Amino acid sequence: MLVWRRSVWFAGLLGSLALLQDVASADDRARDRLVAEAELLFVSVLAEDPPAERCELSADWDDYPIPEDIARKHLGIRLHASLSAPYSGTNAFQVLKPRTEEMLCHAAEAKDMESQRLAAFEAGTDKAAFIRQRKYSFPVFSENYRTAIFVVTHMRLGWYRSARGVARLPLEADWSAVVYRKVGGQWRNVDRIGLAAT
Repeated sequence: MLVWRRSVWFAGLLGSLALLQDVASADDRARDRLVAEAELLFVSVLAEDPPAERCELSADWDDYPIPEDIARKHLGIRLHASLSAPYSGTNAFQVLKPRTEEMLCHAAEAKDMESQRLAAFEAGTDKAAFIRQRKYSFPVFSENYRTAIFVVTHMRLGWYRSARGVARLPLEADWSAVVYRKVGGQWRNVDRIGLAAT
């Protein structure tokens, strides 16, 4: 009798482990699909956006949420709060595929480049110098992966030369929610909604 109970318990344990493995495999497949769709989406995004300069693209995701009204309109989701991007286990460096990797920089690298650009400007004779930066949030997809929304942040840092020396210009920044739809297997931009600007 005791042997039977052990075997039933062992069979139940094996069944539970198999079920957990199936759930984990389903989660892995869902995440793989999410990341694969994000990669395809950003191929279209980077092809349509202006070409990036060296270190212009952030290698990290922005965490700006999708506003409630935009998620409701384009994704059909009824919310009473803004919508955050799903956890993908990635950073932008792993998903974005720009023409050259020099376009992507982590925050420390971007800061170093800013210092180098400022030093070059101070040593030169140009009247003004600017650095552009762009940061994307990981996209939120509709259930059928036919619509995607993400937020893009554009920033422009600058300096100008005056009689008193070199001075920093006020930071310029704007945030937009961008909507893409899949048409004939290709992601196409269908809307851009301004969210904020400085």
